[in-house]
Amino acid sequence: MKHLVLLAALSAVPSQPALPAPDTAVAACGAATDLTRQADSAGKGAAALYAKALDAANACVAQGAGADALIVRAQVQYALHHTDAALSDLGDALKLAPFSGIARFDRGMIHLQAKTYAPAIDDFTAAIEVNPDDYDSLYERGRAYEMSGEHDAAIRDLSAVIAKFPAFEPVWRLRGMSYAATGAWDKAADDDDKAIALAPDDDEAFFNRGLARASGGDHEGAIADFDLVLSRNAGHTEALYQRGRSRSALGDFAGAIADFTASLAGRPDAGVYNDRGVARDRSNDAAGALADYAKAAALDPADKTALRNHALLSEAQGHYADALTDSGQLLSADPHDTTALLVRGDAHSGLADCTKAEADFTALIALQPNFVPAYRNRGFCYRSAGNWDGAIADFSKAISLATNAGYDHFERGQTLEMKGDYAPALADLDQAVALSPGIGRYWTERGVLKDRVGDKAGSLADFDRAIAALTAQIALSPKDDLLYMHRGFANMDRGNLDAAVADETAAIALRPDNTTAYYDRSRVYSHQKNYPAEIADLTTAIGQSPGVANYYSRRGTAQILLGKADAAIADYDRTVALSPGNAVALNNACWARGLANRDLAAALHLCRKSLDLRPKAGPTVDTLGFVQFRLGDYAAALASLDQAVALQPAVAASRYMRGIAKLRLGRTSDGEADIAAALKADPAVSDLYKTYGVTP
Repeated sequence: MKHLVLLAALSAVPSQPALPAPDTAVAACGAATDLTRQADSAGKGAAALYAKALDAANACVAQGAGADALIVRAQVQYALHHTDAALSDLGDALKLAPFSGIARFDRGMIHLQAKTYAPAIDDFTAAIEVNPDDYDSLYERGRAYEMSGEHDAAIRDLSAVIAKFPAFEPVWRLRGMSYAATGAWDKAADDDDKAIALAPDDDEAFFNRGLARASGGDHEGAIADFDLVLSRNAGHTEALYQRGRSRSALGDFAGAIADFTASLAGRPDAGVYNDRGVARDRSNDAAGALADYAKAAALDPADKTALRNHALLSEAQGHYADALTDSGQLLSADPHDTTALLVRGDAHSGLADCTKAEADFTALIALQPNFVPAYRNRGFCYRSAGNWDGAIADFSKAISLATNAGYDHFERGQTLEMKGDYAPALADLDQAVALSPGIGRYWTERGVLKDRVGDKAGSLADFDRAIAALTAQIALSPKDDLLYMHRGFANMDRGNLDAAVADETAAIALRPDNTTAYYDRSRVYSHQKNYPAEIADLTTAIGQSPGVANYYSRRGTAQILLGKADAAIADYDRTVALSPGNAVALNNACWARGLANRDLAAALHLCRKSLDLRPKAGPTVDTLGFVQFRLGDYAAALASLDQAVALQPAVAASRYMRGIAKLRLGRTSDGEADIAAALKADPAVSDLYKTYGVTP
């Protein structure tokens, strides 16, 4: 705050023209002012000096020195952090001298320091009205405008100060900050250049220019400025943080992580933890990223950015329970948080709870009717539940809204293929590869469909195109684990099984917690009949994502193929627990018990529950007949197997078992005829059933 310079003029205070200030009052105020100045730089002895200054100021006021005495005492009170007392004295001073620019300025400064910007601006404005050449008040009003976010007004005031005092370095730096806040990065950098030219040792000018350069996209220039600041002050935590952000923007995630870590060593900060989490995520360190997001969220629970990032990454990693917890917290704070609804819906989908997932996606669509991911993800959920028409409708809506609909044509094509509508499915996949010819997995899917409709040459050509496209994508993004996964899938379909294993292994090396890569590699091992390796990969996948029913189901099937029906029962039971409305899972749990020849009453219950859901499912009717055969109820077994053969006449196993049931009932010729027909269709069927302990 301004100190009074000419205390000898006390007797000329306008509000007291008839009462000149006594000499003792002038002396007391002079002493108060001198003592305050001494105390400002006294260090340990400041308290005693301020106390003496206050005594002198009180004497000055008591001896009738008027408004100027109150201003002096207010300055001492503020130095002692007696803010309310200082404001009271300045208010009284302005009653005595309404046009005192010094009182207005001092009160404005108190409000500015308290971050009460509106009254500060009012007081500085009043001071300027008293004296239009009061550039101190003009500068401080510019500061108040800048700090309160009124940047256009700040620029106007600061520009006026610059016009009068172009060599005053702080005003250039401050105006640069306002230009930066309005997005005028070039003007901000120009002002910082001026500040640097006037005060080349001012680190903050270099720091501010670095901020302006970074905000304008010149991250190399920003890093150079932050480097200079750090060369002078290696512990400048904010410069470390901002340099880390610029490095991250340039893709130098290792350098960014190092800077963020150094900044955090100086001061724990939620924003720095969050940004380090982002850099770690992009470096495929999901575990480190999740830990950083958790720390950021704990440090600043009010800022939901880190919690939102934790939710998104948890869901992407298949940590669905964590994603549900995070999204639940976000939605408790804001029921209209669209990201949280999307994450929670995806997590419910990952846990095969499509009813809850559909509800979340539908709520999200109600909030944002043109939000493409909501339609896509609800479409995925409808598709997983076998609601082909619902899925097709949602993908069609996404196609109508998307700027590049290649992806949505791809997904609608897949759905049409699952529904059995191969012609429109192929048309969609044609559109997908036409719109996005560089996306390898689109070619893979079209190759699969062409193979299904008998176009072998076209299928192989598409697989080759897929592998070539994915190889090109990998060359551009060699650390993208998803690309290796997609190429592995294409290689598997092309029959290049060793290459497929290599691709999935590369994906796992890039991201060891990539559950899907383990799952995909297990599928390749299944094609290679390497069931122990398949089981090992599925066990890893289950360890990382224990809530995914399909992992248990496939591991159970691999156990069956290794002759371990007892182990398969546990896996199939877990599948049923995770997806109790899944008819296939119920059938598998029934089948494993039939193979193990145990818990047959439970097996019958499981089969019948599955048939309640899908009454004409040939494989389940076959399983029911097999379990009835195990129970020795050959007549019931024959009735079930008759139905199974009618439902799936080309399946040799059903006909073979029907023949054996007929033999057990004494219908020898009929039974032998069925067995002969089954062996003609599949000569290996008898050897398979020998492993089950079933022979004619």
